[in-house]
Amino acid sequence: MAQSNKKMNKDELKNEIELYLNDFKMIYDSFEIYRGIKKSVPEYSKEINSISQLIVPILESLQYTFLMGLAKMLLENEDKNILNLVKLCGYNNDVFPTEHRRDYICDEKVISFETEEVNILEDIKNIKNQLRIHKQAISNLDTIRNKFLAHNDEEYYSDVSKLFKENTITYAEIEKLLEVIKNSLNILIRDLADTTWIFTTEGVEDFTYICKALKETKEMHIKRLKGEKNNE
Repeated sequence: MAQSNKKMNKDELKNEIELYLNDFKMIYDSFEIYRGIKKSVPEYSKEINSISQLIVPILESLQYTFLMGLAKMLLENEDKNILNLVKLCGYNNDVFPTEHRRDYICDEKVISFETEEVNILEDIKNIKNQLRIHKQAISNLDTIRNKFLAHNDEEYYSDVSKLFKENTITYAEIEKLLEVIKNSLNILIRDLADTTWIFTTEGVEDFTYICKALKETKEMHIKRLKGEKNNE
């Protein structure tokens, strides 16, 4: 179990938070791409169907990645979970500043500045409250991880849908859990180093580009065949 009572300096703690952010990026990207593929079906059903042997295992892999990743990030019996990180930050609250000063510079001179108060202990309290709000969804995720993702439970081996019915976790809940983790990690890194991470949906855009390319290629092929037929 990762230590939550280990003394760290500011740089060490910043590196630790960034490790969590890197792990979270994989979870976030996997979910966004999975959702993006699902949302593309109505518009690009024919194109997706033409590469279904590729898409099906990709979807299964993406789903496993974001569900297992969420479980590892949220469950208290996991080695590197977000609550341990929060406790670690609380234990090292003395390395956090009490305010951030932002200077506005013109011609290498500070023309104005603003300050923002930092209260890491209050922010830690709010993060813990957010995690408690979603306690039931996290508990359902724990059951799904233990009985399906980590290993197949005999009770649900022949009917996985039964497991998800009994331990419901919706897309909306997954989105909210992702939002809670993202906001929590950004609050910690902002309080410590006055910086935040931005998460994009580039993977979704890449998939849409592939679908458009498949559609355009098919249309060009049909036009070519029609042209050849008219020339006969």
